[in-house]
Order: sequence, then structure tokens, then C-alpha cells
Amino acid sequence: MKEKEPLDKLIERSRSTGDMHALGLVYEHYYPKILKYMYYRSNRENYEDLTAEAFQKVIRNIGSQEGNFEAWLYKIAENTVKDFYKAKGSKMRLEESIMKSDKVPGNNSGLTKTELKMDIYGALDKLDDEKRRIVTLRFIQGLSSEEVAEITGKTPEAVRIMQFRSLIELKKIMTEENVK
Repeated sequence: MKEKEPLDKLIERSRSTGDMHALGLVYEHYYPKILKYMYYRSNRENYEDLTAEAFQKVIRNIGSQEGNFEAWLYKIAENTVKDFYKAKGSKMRLEESIMKSDKVPGNNSGLTKTELKMDIYGALDKLDDEKRRIVTLRFIQGLSSEEVAEITGKTPEAVRIMQFRSLIELKKIMTEENVK
């Protein structure tokens, strides 16, 4: 029986030889992460389509990819979201679509937390786009400050500062809404 090949080797094979089997395994690894990212960065009607579009871009451009693959992948995902909203001419509104879904992708518990999600989505929606992006990458996607820095083009220290300020702002927003 063949041992499971390390992810970095699969990525390198995908880059250098265009091996579609290796790329398929890379896709299987990253698909849930990008799907979850798209879920939080777009509306609930389009996140699956946007995820598919992002991976189509990966397939088309894998041969020219250099450096950190995961950072590159998240940049493609982010640009796919931006392009989608630019084409639609609309602002990203997390709260508009929350009522259409009460389950988060990948949550196998079957339990819903709609009220909490509405509070969080509503609060996230009140942050500016850059702060929402940092919070989504750090806390929803679970990336390190260094990984977020590479994706956003900021320094790790700038990411930590923005993250800290964003969390204070989120707490303030959620506290004010609970007082009302």
C-alpha cells in the first residue's frame, strides 16, 4: 500500500508537471477551507459557485505559481470575491443572506446557532472590509498572523494590531446591540 504523499510534494508536482491527480488531492485538502472562507466573505447564495471559480483559476495558473501556495490560494479566493461584487456593483452584506442558511459548512453537529450567527454576522458587517478580512482569516479560517500578513501584504505586526483593534470594535458593536 502506498504511503500518503505530503501536501508540499503534491503541490510541487502540480506546479512542475501539471499532474492533475496531485492537484486533485491538493483540491480535496483545501476545498473545505476555501468554501468556509467564501461562506464568510460572500452571500449564502454564491459561496459555492465562488469557491468553484477560485479553484478554476488555480487549475489555470498552477504552473506559474511560486512561493507560499496557501497564501496564493487565499489571494485568489479574495480576488474572486472582489471581482464578483465589483461585477454586481454591490457591497458585501453578510447580514442580508444570513436568514437563508442556519448551518455553517463543515458543521456536522446538526445544531444551529442562528441568533449567535446573526449577532456575529451583523457585527462583522459593521467592520470595514479590511478589518472583516483580517478577522475572517485569523479566527474563522484559523491562519497565523504571519500567514495573514503574506496574504494581505501587511507585516505580521500590522496584522496583530489590526486584529486587536477589530476585536475591540466587534466587542463594542455587540455590546451596544445587546443593550438596545
